[in-house]
Amino acid sequence: MSNCVEARGVTTAGSSSRTFQSRVALLVDLATSFGRRVLEGVHSHPARQNWELLAESWGDFGAGDLLEGDRPDGIIFDGQSPELLQALTKVRLPMVDVQGVLNDGSASSVTADYDQVGRVAAGHLRERGFNQTGFLGLKNSPVSDLIEQAFVTASGEYTRQQVRFQTSLDWSGQQREFRQELSEWLESLPRPCGVLAADDVAARRLLQACRRLNVRVPEDLGVIGVGNYEMVTAVSDPTLSSVVIPARAIGYQAADSLHQMLSGGSISRIRLPAPAVAARHSTDLLAFESGLMRQAMEWMQAHLTESVRIPALSSHLCVSRRLLEQHFQTALGYGPAEQLRRLRLRRAEQLLRESDLSLAVISRMSGLVTAERLCVLFRQYLNLTPGEYRKMLTQPERSQFSAEELKPKQISG
Repeated sequence: MSNCVEARGVTTAGSSSRTFQSRVALLVDLATSFGRRVLEGVHSHPARQNWELLAESWGDFGAGDLLEGDRPDGIIFDGQSPELLQALTKVRLPMVDVQGVLNDGSASSVTADYDQVGRVAAGHLRERGFNQTGFLGLKNSPVSDLIEQAFVTASGEYTRQQVRFQTSLDWSGQQREFRQELSEWLESLPRPCGVLAADDVAARRLLQACRRLNVRVPEDLGVIGVGNYEMVTAVSDPTLSSVVIPARAIGYQAADSLHQMLSGGSISRIRLPAPAVAARHSTDLLAFESGLMRQAMEWMQAHLTESVRIPALSSHLCVSRRLLEQHFQTALGYGPAEQLRRLRLRRAEQLLRESDLSLAVISRMSGLVTAERLCVLFRQYLNLTPGEYRKMLTQPERSQFSAEELKPKQISG
């Protein structure tokens, strides 16, 4: 009985082997939480059913195969390896960059809005009362550089002092040396200080250094990571606050972009929003120098779900509305009513990410009263509907999103 050979894949009579229309190389580090989430997003796209997916991390494909042998039809990559980037510049295939590091115009890109990551982290630390900040970056990382630039600019609007340091992404074989360097930087930081690390692993390394040096977290040091990857944030001690990166949505949108390119579409550049910090114990502190601000913020948290207004807060603190406004303007740059609104929005964001509750229930639990009010605030502050936000940031079994629903931001030029 003869074999029937297709252009891509082999179908043998009497066997269950599949025939694929395209071979797609996934050159993403699946040892990282980001890489695994990107893979989940790629796999959930309908076009994936017609692709033979070749993963570098599993030995299916490598940078050397780009220059020799049977090339793939398309590539999705994260560009962490200099050797990989060099090889990619020598091929002309449909490609999608999920980190935004290849800027020669040869590839589409689907990334998080890393400018927004830096701004959101700076805003979170300001709301916690930190007026001294630090940034722990990663050497030779364009993504880290983008986050740092945005964070330094945003935190520069309120901070008295900024301190920066870079460590290596890969500590293999030099752990003792890198731990010592990080400890020396930690000892030089002012107290209290809010620090943003360029990813969750770097943030956890900083938390470990704090434990070794008996630096209290969050009392002496508030720490935020980037990614919100559960296996890092949950095992950290204390649990780690982190900017949420929509990695699964990035994977899905990358698959969609590659599918369009394989069908004759043009190169595109897309950024997906990263509008939230998943707050945990590492920043669970009110570091305001003003005792009035600490009391006001505590009262707001305690009455978040109630239909309270700012005159009730003024009465509780036995101060005038004008004095309260002055303290908030000095500390945060806006008034107490705005802060109460933002706290309620943050609570709604958390419930959307972590539960299947209806919008009506979430609006009541966050003090926003009605689902209509919730939708208005999401549009106003995040430029997303609550449904779009939930689909972008929740687990894949609860998130069957489409490219249209994600509403990515197209970047010109």
